[in-house]
Amino acid sequence: MIELAKGAQREIEDLELSRYACYLIVQNANPRKKIVALGQTYFAVQTRRQELQDDFHKLDENKGYQGLYGGLGVKEIHHRKSLKKSQKILDHMGSTELAANLFRATQTDEKIRREDIKDKEKANQTHYVVGKTVRETIKKLGGTIPEDLPAPADSIEKLAQQEKEKQNLLMNAGENIETGNQEAY
Repeated sequence: MIELAKGAQREIEDLELSRYACYLIVQNANPRKKIVALGQTYFAVQTRRQELQDDFHKLDENKGYQGLYGGLGVKEIHHRKSLKKSQKILDHMGSTELAANLFRATQTDEKIRREDIKDKEKANQTHYVVGKTVRETIKKLGGTIPEDLPAPADSIEKLAQQEKEKQNLLMNAGENIETGNQEAY
């Protein structure tokens, strides 16, 4: 139950949101909250990745990762992060690592468009070279290379679940305050 105007109450139900609904919520939420900032970065990377896949009909994603991660491909990164087969690499990256991957993807896309690269092999090589260049830039700036960055303790999915639970607790606490129910404390 939630309190409405003039003391009215209404029961609300839990909803399972579509991916698009989650996207809209995250894009319009306060980015100063950690879960929102991670969600926005996640969706930006996923959107860009989808655009690239659409444009290049599933180019070998390993090439960009191999350039950025010093030769490590998807399987090696997956293993290094100790992920299950069903888990996605992007869901287990912190914001710095996500940003590096987004930068790599966008710069690759720009280079391919700018140089009008149509050949799949040349596009794959471009993915590798741009990834390697981003890696070298990170090193030159004194940053931490992606494979050495700490993985977040929780995936984006787990953080979203924790945020939902926290919101439910706050909502329930608010109901208990309104009704005078002290047992919940």
